[in-house]
Amino acid sequence: MSPYRRAALLLIRLVAFGLMLFSILQMGAYFFLVRTGKTPDDSLVMISLKTLPLLIGFGLLIKSSSIAKRVTEDFE
Repeated sequence: MSPYRRAALLLIRLVAFGLMLFSILQMGAYFFLVRTGKTPDDSLVMISLKTLPLLIGFGLLIKSSSIAKRVTEDFE
């Protein structure tokens, strides 16, 4: 594996992990508010938008090797 592809793979996986972590922290804060008895003002649309980075990050994590290969084809 070329060093360019390895660096691109690391960057893509880091972005995917960051998206997933952000979404998990948002959902964790929401469920913490629910468990403490406070009612958050989020609608179903807002909750589904908070889970969108989790799905995007998971998709990036699955497709990371093919994306890195496609991005680094010109460098080899």
